[in-house]
Amino acid sequence: MHKSEKGAKSPNQSPKAAAKGAATVFGLGLVGCGGSAGSGSSASGDAAEVYFLQFKPEVDKEWKEIAKAYKEEKGVEVKIVTAASNIYEEKLKSEMSKSSAPTLFQVNGPTGL
Repeated sequence: MHKSEKGAKSPNQSPKAAAKGAATVFGLGLVGCGGSAGSGSSASGDAAEVYFLQFKPEVDKEWKEIAKAYKEEKGVEVKIVTAASNIYEEKLKSEMSKSSAPTLFQVNGPTGL
C-alpha cells in the first residue's frame, strides 16, 4: 500500500459520512428557498421553512442535527421527515400532492415516479 493511501477512507464508508457530505448540498439547496436564507423570511414576509423528505432512517439523527445547526446559523426552520421502510415512493407521491409539499426530497435510482 502506498504511504499516501494508508488510512485513506472510502467515500461510501458510512451513512454518517454521507449525511455530513450531503450537508453542503443541503445548505446550497436551502439558499434558493424563498428570499434570503440568511434573513429567515420568505419573499412573502412569512417565516421561511424547508421541508426535507428522506428515506434513510440510519441517518435521521444526523439530518436533524444538520437542520438544527442550519436554523441556529440562518434562522430558517428545517423540517426533516423520514419515511418508514419500504413506503418512501408512496409517501413522496402523497406529500407532493399536498399544498405543503417537500421543498427537498431524495430519489434513489429508477422508480415509478
